[in-house]
Amino acid sequence: MRESKHNDAVIIADEKGYRVLDNGIVVSPRGKRISPRSKNGYLSFSIFDSGEKYEVMVHQLAAFQRFGGIVFREGIEVRHLNNIKDDNSFGNVSFGSHSENIMDLPPEVRRRGGVARGRLSRKLSEEQVAELRKLRNDGYSIRRLCKKFGLAISTVSYIINRKTYADL
Repeated sequence: MRESKHNDAVIIADEKGYRVLDNGIVVSPRGKRISPRSKNGYLSFSIFDSGEKYEVMVHQLAAFQRFGGIVFREGIEVRHLNNIKDDNSFGNVSFGSHSENIMDLPPEVRRRGGVARGRLSRKLSEEQVAELRKLRNDGYSIRRLCKKFGLAISTVSYIINRKTYADL
C-alpha cells in the first residue's frame, strides 16, 4: 500500500471516531474494543470509506492521535521505543528519524543486521578469501596480493588479520 494511502487510512479512522487508548487498546466509534490482527508483527484493522477499503496501522493511528500531523512529515517514522511492535501504548509510541528508529533496536539485533548487510556488499567470494590467505601463508607479499586481487593494501591487511571476512 502506498504511503499516502496509509496516511489517508489514519486520518479517516480518526475522523470516524476510532481511538487508541493510553494502554494501546483500539476502540470503535461506538466504544467497542477492536481486536486488530497482526501483520509482520504490527497490529492493524480495516475500515471502509466511500466504498474503498483502508488498512489502519494501530501504531500510526496512536502516534497521530498523540502528536498530530508531524508523524506524516517526510523522513519521520513512528517508533516503538521498547521495540515491541504490538505495544501501542502512548508511552511506547513516538516518532523520529529512521536512525532513531534503528537505535531503538537492541545492540545485538543492530549488529546482526549490519553483518548481514556487510555480507551483501562483499567483493570477494569465500574461495577468493581462502586463496588470498593461503597465498599469504605461502609467502606472497601483500603488494603481490593487492595486484592479484585488485585490492588496496589496507583491504588485504584486514582480510589477512581477520578484521574483515572474520567469519570465513
